[in-house]
Amino acid sequence: MLPNQQRPSRVPTPFPVTVIQVACGDVHSLALTKGGDVLSWGLNSHGQLGLGKDMSLKDKPVLVRALTGVAVTQVSAGATHSFFLTLPGLVYCCGANESGQLGLDRVDEKGKFNICVAPALRPLDVSFISCGEAHSAVLTKDGRVFTFGEGSNGQLGHNSTDNEKAPRLVDGLDGSAAQISCGRRHTLVLGSSGRLWAFGHGAKGQIGTGGTGDCLTPTQVQLPWTSDNGAAKPEDLKISTGWNTNFAFSSPTQSSDRGQITGRLDETKLKQWLSAIPENAEAKREICSMFSTSSSLVASFTKTNRSPKTAGALTVDLEAASRAFDQLLAVPWIKQTVTLNNLVELLWASKNNIQSLEILMVLLTCPLLQEGLAVFDIVLPLAQLIADLSLKNRKTLKSWWSSLTRTMITKHILVFKNALSFLGTNPDNLTTRDQEVSVLLGALKLLYKANKDVFPLVQKVEVFDSCADILKLSEYYGFLLTLRRTHLVEDTFKQLAAADHCAFRRELMVQFKDQSELMLVNNKDLFLHVFDELIAPESEMFNYNESKTLLWFPSKPKVDEKTYFLFGVLCGLALFNKNIIHLPFPLVLFKKLLCFQPSLDDLKEFDPGMGESLRCMLEDYTPDEVESLYITFNVTWDGEEVELDPTESEKPVTASNKKEFVNTFVNYAFNKSVERVFEEFKRGFFKVCDYDVVDFFQPEDLRAVMVGQENYDWDVFKQNTVYEGVYRAEHPNIVTFWEVFEKLTAEDKKKFLLFLTGCNRLPFLGMESIRMRVAVLYDSNETHRPESQTCHNRLLLPSTGGTRSRRGCRPSSCRLFNTKGASGKKTLQNKVMKAYFKRLHIFDSSCFYFLNLPNETSLFYTI
Repeated sequence: MLPNQQRPSRVPTPFPVTVIQVACGDVHSLALTKGGDVLSWGLNSHGQLGLGKDMSLKDKPVLVRALTGVAVTQVSAGATHSFFLTLPGLVYCCGANESGQLGLDRVDEKGKFNICVAPALRPLDVSFISCGEAHSAVLTKDGRVFTFGEGSNGQLGHNSTDNEKAPRLVDGLDGSAAQISCGRRHTLVLGSSGRLWAFGHGAKGQIGTGGTGDCLTPTQVQLPWTSDNGAAKPEDLKISTGWNTNFAFSSPTQSSDRGQITGRLDETKLKQWLSAIPENAEAKREICSMFSTSSSLVASFTKTNRSPKTAGALTVDLEAASRAFDQLLAVPWIKQTVTLNNLVELLWASKNNIQSLEILMVLLTCPLLQEGLAVFDIVLPLAQLIADLSLKNRKTLKSWWSSLTRTMITKHILVFKNALSFLGTNPDNLTTRDQEVSVLLGALKLLYKANKDVFPLVQKVEVFDSCADILKLSEYYGFLLTLRRTHLVEDTFKQLAAADHCAFRRELMVQFKDQSELMLVNNKDLFLHVFDELIAPESEMFNYNESKTLLWFPSKPKVDEKTYFLFGVLCGLALFNKNIIHLPFPLVLFKKLLCFQPSLDDLKEFDPGMGESLRCMLEDYTPDEVESLYITFNVTWDGEEVELDPTESEKPVTASNKKEFVNTFVNYAFNKSVERVFEEFKRGFFKVCDYDVVDFFQPEDLRAVMVGQENYDWDVFKQNTVYEGVYRAEHPNIVTFWEVFEKLTAEDKKKFLLFLTGCNRLPFLGMESIRMRVAVLYDSNETHRPESQTCHNRLLLPSTGGTRSRRGCRPSSCRLFNTKGASGKKTLQNKVMKAYFKRLHIFDSSCFYFLNLPNETSLFYTI
């Protein structure tokens, strides 16, 4: 036990801070700082310090970390219990609760050691709290008084000596109340009219009635300066209680704003900062203070006049925070002054018992977090903090994100997406990338699940590409396939089967044996032709539907099951290396990859006739009509008779079990019958792609990204074309080009797209994302053929001295694109990959393909 202090002494604080309020219990003390933080010290016998069970005694003030980010405006201490009122009106509590004095609608014999919200007080709009020895009273904004806790002497004012575990309204007050104050076992209430009421223990005369008896209901106290005809003005009168004493005094000059957080930002303060000069030391000190104190930052943007009626409601105005941050950070000296490192360190130290997550929402709104300098010291710790949150807190965070506007949630997305991109562009960061990437993806995944509608597909693709690029950069060597064009499937599968699985996540490089160069466009050539061979009926790997438009896995495969594993690897490599492939499968393939259950709609897509028949049976037919169909649970699928219910042969389909029949049929078609081969395919796919990243996509998104689309809008293609050098839209060569192009068949236009981009399908964003660039093929004449640079979608047209007759151009007879390869030029950003190319004696990392056309069929050769 520490000795008593017989003389006043200065109380040491853990950091320089201005204290604006102090509350003392029997053996503990609380202090509220200017920034809204709470300090506590003393005995922690019942958890009254808010420091958890591990701390029994603190002889010096320490920060109550559980209230980090909580904008506390008032502290109140009972004998061994504590209350904390926040700016939006939430009430937190801890400490003794053997009599129900915390208002939690229960008792805790040993006390409440962890700070928690008092749910019953949330809807009351509490404006002030006062604590007695073992009872508590709260004043609401509309002037009502609620009491709870010990009632042995009537101190609760309910005409009873019973204890109350939950807040109960005090009746018998004449009008609304303006102030409350609790003594040891008695309570004072000052009415708005100026009348004073008292109830509870009166043995020491503390009720003020002239007697020493207890009062179980509110009793009016006759004050010396009032008469029956008038009362003192309430703004002039203040009340205060001691253990067994009371004070009522007139104090017209004393501020009535109890517990105001003086360090919070308001419009006046914002204007002062924005107009201040860089040498203004006071402004710098105030800015540093606000951005280093979580409570002050939260308080600065707490919504005014709005109390949280429901649990988990977001009480901060993020739009106001965003506007203030934008204004402040636009001033160079202010941006240099703002530092968030200390605040994030404090949050990290408090992560195990943090009560409010609103500080996270405010921080993620700050543009500084989108910059590369913030990644390691700020963004990654916040992402890890989010990853370590309890399930309840993650649910709260997800709920808040779900309520944000598209603009605001995009700001939060960019914090983690930019950090992910930063890791991928700086090779020095790769040594610890796994953990960092994981926590960033976890935050993005939670954001995505919170509001899928405002997480655009393009950003999902960017996240996937960033992760893939990071994994590729981490490997010194690429993954090289050396293939014969005449044995493409055989060579590809043979080399995939022999490869170490970890190689699948390296940069894919393809080299064909009939050429010595290692060129980037070879990847596109591989995926274009190998999938055409694999999905052809001759491969015998898949079943076609009746219309020969869609494929599905066979229930009895004719090829080795390992082939489906390699097919999955190949699909994963295409996605991982950003290649569009021809994959004519129904949506259910992508649903199953993402663990979605198949439905009747999937069967309707694959077999419209069967699907529509089943839909009619479910939705249109009467019970008698269903039974008149004489359908049983025996079906034919993949050329075989199948008993869907092995426990009952020839089980009839009736109105009562028709839904069971349809669900069982769909499950058999897309799950049970193909379970082994599909699991092999899925296993191969995720040997390349990380499931947590792919899981960002919806099934429709995944199909769009992998397969692309075929909505060819050639007018948009022409409008998006950019001309470089001497070429303009009106140049004779360009006019000639478009005249001939517009006469091409739809199939020939797709062949031209293949020549230009290396793929005859469109990216998921459609033709809007294709921007052809037309430039001069230098050192050329009219005998040269066009060339393309597929990596830049650039068409290089030969320069001609003029146009002669174009009548010799016969588009209908052109064998346009029977080329050995489409062209490509790309400057590699990866130094590691450049070194690898050098090892292969390819000293120039720029690569060209060019189109070889017979002179008589060249579109661009003028005659």
